[in-house]
Amino acid sequence: MTKLNKKYREVEKILLQDREGLDLRWYRLRKGKSTSKKDANKFILGAIIDYQIPAQQAWDNSERLADEILGDPDNIWEEINKYSHKRWMGKFKQFRLHRFPKAHERIWKIGKRILEKYNGDTRNIWKDHTINNTLSNLLNLGMGKQISSMVIGALIDSHILNGKGDVKADLHVRRVLGRVFRAAEYLAREVDQVISLTHSIHKNNPWLLDRGLFLVGKNFCFSKRPLCTECKFKKVCKFYFKNK
Repeated sequence: MTKLNKKYREVEKILLQDREGLDLRWYRLRKGKSTSKKDANKFILGAIIDYQIPAQQAWDNSERLADEILGDPDNIWEEINKYSHKRWMGKFKQFRLHRFPKAHERIWKIGKRILEKYNGDTRNIWKDHTINNTLSNLLNLGMGKQISSMVIGALIDSHILNGKGDVKADLHVRRVLGRVFRAAEYLAREVDQVISLTHSIHKNNPWLLDRGLFLVGKNFCFSKRPLCTECKFKKVCKFYFKNK
């Protein structure tokens, strides 16, 4: 076994062992139980907003939109599309759903597509579909590769889909893997390298690495003053050995 392959196995072992004790519940998805139309729609709404802002803020904002602003309707997308495009964009500052106007607009655009293609029921995106078909459906809606990967992973965690998926290569995941393997975080333009690396670490199902990597990035591997001595990867991390 090469030195690099040994490192793959060490990182894999750490992440898979830790996963056993993690809370893998997802907003509005109940593991092993059927999902209502309303809950599925609220989950996808949160996923749409979870884009270049902190994850908890995104999910909180989606709940505020659905429950407080729209009044907890049976069909979120129908209510959103009662706004004309111009009127919806005029609510950017009032609704405070995202820091970017384009991301605010994206909610309206994807909602319109969900109404047209899936009759306002996002369960139809994955119902009776394979993982590959579900991924294609999400991408065709304009969800983007990383958010689509997260949705697939959440559906796997919730036992709604069976199979394997890719990590969502967000900032936390890119930073942790970059520092562990090359002493510097991967940039946004290097997402394909990150995905390839996770396949080398755990090819059977790279998605299983996602939550552990995210939590290390969120709680220890900060951009400044990371808590390296408390990190589970310190024995295999190039960044730690370079800077200790």
